Amino acid sequence: MEVRLPPVKHEKATALVNSTLTQHSGTHSSLETTVGFLSFASKVVPASRPFLRRLYDALTATSRTDHIRVLSEIKKDLTW
Repeated sequence: MEVRLPPVKHEKATALVNSTLTQHSGTHSSLETTVGFLSFASKVVPASRPFLRRLYDALTATSRTDHIRVLSEIKKDLTW
């Protein structure tokens, strides 16, 4: 069985990651959107799931109204 990520969704994932990498902080909902989409994409690349852990941790440590700092560790995880 072969699993693929369509080019449009690959481009969206790349855009979300690049957007997050250029930010110093982001809203809870924007990071939640990024994590959700990357989680979906990780079904194609299962080895990518551990790199989402810090993003999940950042989301659970804050409330929905908070801004979340995009720490250097998170940026390193996103550039793997």
